[in-house]
Amino acid sequence: MRGLFDGDGHIEEKRIDLVGSQEVLEYVQRYLKETCDIHVNKILEHCNTKRIYIGFNRYKVLKHLYYDGCISLDRKYKTVKLLLQVAMLKSGKIGSDSLNI
Repeated sequence: MRGLFDGDGHIEEKRIDLVGSQEVLEYVQRYLKETCDIHVNKILEHCNTKRIYIGFNRYKVLKHLYYDGCISLDRKYKTVKLLLQVAMLKSGKIGSDSLNI
């Protein structure tokens, strides 16, 4: 699953999205529902392919996919780590001195 997001996913502060075939995205929908209790209802048209967006529960998905020691693209892991640390800082769960990237 992490490989799909590393290869065909887009990660930003407000949302994450994934591009793929109808079958792959249906699998992702089932996987996220079973493992993270996240419902992704819509698969949208995108050029000649399909796309799903995850906004509200994006941090839950990112924490599930990108944990310490996981094998992933370095640039995606760094982006995820930064987003999660900023989210924790905004929520007051860590102090600004804890942002060691």
